[in-house]
Amino acid sequence: MSAPERKDIPEELKWDLDQMYKTRDDFEKEFESVKTMVPALEEFKGKLNDPSGKSLFNCLEQSYKLDRVLDRLKVYAFHSYDTDTRNSDFLALKGRVISLVSDVSTKTSWITPEVMSIPDDVLDKIKAAECMRPYLRSLEMMLHLKPHVLSDAEERIMSLATEMRESPYNGYSSLNEADLKFPMVKSSDGKSEDELTHANFIQLQNSFDRDVRRIAFEGLYDTYDKVKNTMTSLISANVSTNIFVARARHYSSSLESSLFHDCIPVDVYNSLIQAVHDSLPAFYKYVALRKKCLKIEGPLNMYDQYVPITPDFDPVVPYEKGKEWVCEALKPLGEDYVNMVKEVINTRSIDVRPSRGKRSGAYSGGCYDSKPYILMNYVDNIDSVFTLAHEMGHSIHTQMSKKHQPYQTSDYSIFVAEVASTVNECLLYEYLMKKAREENDKALQVFLLNHKCHDFKSTLFRQVMFAEFEKIIHEKVESGDSLTADYLQDAYYELNKLYYGPDVDADRRISLEWARIPHFYYNFYVYKYATSLCVADKVSADIIAGKEGARENYLKFLSAGCSMDPLDILKVILGVDLTKTDCVLEAIGHFSNYVDELSKII
Repeated sequence: MSAPERKDIPEELKWDLDQMYKTRDDFEKEFESVKTMVPALEEFKGKLNDPSGKSLFNCLEQSYKLDRVLDRLKVYAFHSYDTDTRNSDFLALKGRVISLVSDVSTKTSWITPEVMSIPDDVLDKIKAAECMRPYLRSLEMMLHLKPHVLSDAEERIMSLATEMRESPYNGYSSLNEADLKFPMVKSSDGKSEDELTHANFIQLQNSFDRDVRRIAFEGLYDTYDKVKNTMTSLISANVSTNIFVARARHYSSSLESSLFHDCIPVDVYNSLIQAVHDSLPAFYKYVALRKKCLKIEGPLNMYDQYVPITPDFDPVVPYEKGKEWVCEALKPLGEDYVNMVKEVINTRSIDVRPSRGKRSGAYSGGCYDSKPYILMNYVDNIDSVFTLAHEMGHSIHTQMSKKHQPYQTSDYSIFVAEVASTVNECLLYEYLMKKAREENDKALQVFLLNHKCHDFKSTLFRQVMFAEFEKIIHEKVESGDSLTADYLQDAYYELNKLYYGPDVDADRRISLEWARIPHFYYNFYVYKYATSLCVADKVSADIIAGKEGARENYLKFLSAGCSMDPLDILKVILGVDLTKTDCVLEAIGHFSNYVDELSKII
């Protein structure tokens, strides 16, 4: 069955973006207002070294006011486009906003270099000024980047290239989300045919019919095989873009460049990969158990990695039930937290169901001046409930940060963002597992344990594999070589063999998986899922156990925004030091225990 058109989705299951701008004229008025705000900033040019701090204060006030307007415009345009990537009006709207942001970035690119040029003695006087107190953290974060800030002219050139630098992802997104057409394949029940889509691919990979899984797998990757050279060009352009930025700003590597803003040492990234390498036998144990439970003769294939190992248990969870479970599961975080969740659910802030042309996957969006928005492609299963809990974690994190931080320190780092989402998933697991044990529901226990193990597979082991692939392909180009489709496929295939171990003999088609993963365009993003899972594993365990101060400290963490560096937020507030691998190894130890418990119950 094909995905429905958006007009056929009930209104209550679609988010209401009109709450941002009641009419398109309102949007256009705010769009035009930006053109008058930029010249106002120009008045401060050459005056930021005023020792009283007043010029810099007023400049930052106006700059952040402008940023808030741009944030609103971006949310409205981008979220509109994501509901139907085929809509030319939405595409044009998004393009106009991207161009506007690029133009503003170019015209305001002088600010940071001018701040950097202020002599230290004058800067000390500015910092001491009473008016600058609200912006001391902003100034600290800005000065952190001083070794890599260029001259005024060079920064202007970098800003002029902003829109161009986004071209690889924009091209990938258009091809992947709108232009690629996948074949008709067997439905998940094996009795009819469905159009293969991004939204239903994983659902089909969950089918208990191995032929359904195989045909969907082959259909997806055979489609990517037809465009592999285009995909290679796009990912190569993205890698080259990252390297260009790193070299232009005098970083030693693109990896260092991506981590520097968050004050994350490169050793944290490399140590994570090494810790997982050292722990791969724990993952191999899970793969071996999966093979045994599925009773597959010969080796497992990659299309055997999603299907639950309980063939007689495939629970259907309607959206109404999923919402109820999430609210119940999050009660350990307190009544105020749950009330915030209910407000998101009840105010048309969630775009729930898949539809033709809609962006695949899920995310939490919105901005400081809007409601939290959640995009989903909810299908009636437990995985979708976990996705709802995950994205709700992001949304409440944003709400808590907005409540307790001014705009300039409200935008928490992506490095800590996935902690909030993953804690929610951990709490949902504990709620459902407690329910299954109380009801002596062995089938649900096995299902949940398999889900938990699969989550570790997807969020820790698999994301670290992705992170290593990113590192490999960037280092390849940094060494002077180029990326080819053959190289990308070979490198990916070998990594897949290493991470999945001796019980998997993968269909060669998996070597094209890199072509369908949008996160490879996010500039060394995915490792954060892995570190966040490890932190969330510890935090949620402490909350469930009722450890003194655990819940209160977690709520402080959600309220911290970017008031401290990310590693400091984790260490000072939550007591987790990610410059060491203890937390990672502890989480993998828990994963190993889940595998043992699953094996014992079966």
